[in-house]
Amino acid sequence: MPNELHSREEMRQTPPHILLTNYAMLEYLLLRPQDTELFDKETGKHWRFIIVDEAHVYDGANGIEVAMLLRRLKDRVVQSQSGRLTCIATSATIGKGSDDFPKVAEFAENLFGEIFAPDDVFEAKRKPVQDLGDIWGEGQTGLYSALVDLANPLEIADLAQSHGVPLPVLERVRRAKDSPSALYVLLRGDQRVQSLQKMLREQPTLLSAVAVQLFSKESKDEAEEATVRLVDLAVRARPDGDSMPLLPARYHVFARALEGAFACLPRPKSPRFGPGRVDAFGAILNEVSSTFALSTEQTFLRRVRAASNAARPIRSTSDSE
Repeated sequence: MPNELHSREEMRQTPPHILLTNYAMLEYLLLRPQDTELFDKETGKHWRFIIVDEAHVYDGANGIEVAMLLRRLKDRVVQSQSGRLTCIATSATIGKGSDDFPKVAEFAENLFGEIFAPDDVFEAKRKPVQDLGDIWGEGQTGLYSALVDLANPLEIADLAQSHGVPLPVLERVRRAKDSPSALYVLLRGDQRVQSLQKMLREQPTLLSAVAVQLFSKESKDEAEEATVRLVDLAVRARPDGDSMPLLPARYHVFARALEGAFACLPRPKSPRFGPGRVDAFGAILNEVSSTFALSTEQTFLRRVRAASNAARPIRSTSDSE
């Protein structure tokens, strides 16, 4: 962006109106003489806000250190005068509702060294699914697949018409100002989108479980593919540029390391791999392991004796072979 400053030199010459940093870097900024322009002289008169994101991580010893750091910052820019700065903390996991507002306010007081009351705490509230309006029906899998490549409200309306979407919905889609708002008008009344919202309101759900419920007549692979397309469209759909998407969803991928890898090298057939020491054909597999020797990664195949289950190296290869 034209108003972004990318280097320390630029920020020192023209101190920014918004400074994004972390507590470790803030410590350095407060200590280094060359960074005084950010806090002192004319710039120091313009400090108005301190905003801490993910405030819930600042507990225990780490919380005490950050709280002291913020007090040093306040002393630097406003000489520790209470109320001169507006302090804001954001978190999605502090407290369990309005009953915990007094404790949340106390947490903020300890963090910033400012006075907070329970009335200063705000919580997000989900809009009920009913606010999306009436359901016009269910979209077809072909509709979701084709919508991915369209960027014009008129094209979206024509495609929706060919898939049986009611005329009143089509008229509103055609009046949309851009593709995201057209998708919002179209999908907000889709039975599958509203069902998906209801499922995700309760708890995180596996993609496979969602797919079976949304597309029960499709095969497992087709249902999952259609669900991915639908989620993609609903994330892109929003009434305007400043609003949340129709479905503010995100994927979480879980991965874990292999506990062991085994290979069989039959000749002249191609190698076979498996998770255990014996494959489906009864052949003994050799364990694959790696190590670093003389800064060169080497891979070893370890032969497993069928009787004693003992292992010994039988071959090693470097990455140069």
